[in-house]
Order: sequence, then structure tokens, then C-alpha cells
Amino acid sequence: VALIQVDWRKHPRAIAGESHDAVEEAIFNAATERNVLVSRGSWFKADKTAEEDGMFFRATFAAAPADKITEAIKRFGEALRAEFRL
Repeated sequence: VALIQVDWRKHPRAIAGESHDAVEEAIFNAATERNVLVSRGSWFKADKTAEEDGMFFRATFAAAPADKITEAIKRFGEALRAEFRL
């Protein structure tokens, strides 16, 4: 399992005033559009009412061969670059 931390406050949507949830949704959708399935960190929160400070995505590679892991990481990076307009 890998936890990937994202500074969501630098996302264009956050800068425009959108919520943590909106930014998390946008990044998740950008990843799935590139055939990468990561879990949103918010799915694992014990207290769903607490405000989010950090943003994490969880990736599990237990059943994937090394070449697929490399490709998935590359695609997730592409999703992040696109979302953050880098």
C-alpha cells in the first residue's frame, strides 16, 4: 500500500474557493479517466464530520506486476499534472 499526499490547497479549484471534497473528486476522476484506480483518503476517515486538512490517495499494488505498477504511477502523475495545470 502506498499513501500519496497531495497539497490540495494549490489546486486551481481550491484557489477558486472550492472545497476539499470537490478537489478530491476532480483528482479521483482524472485518475480513473486514465485507468488508474486509487482510493480517496476520505473514504478511510473514522470521523466523517471532521474537517479535512490533508489530502491523501491510497494505492494498493499487491496483485499487480512491476510493469503495471510503473505504468499506474506514471498515469496518476499525468492526472495530477493535468489537474494542477502543470
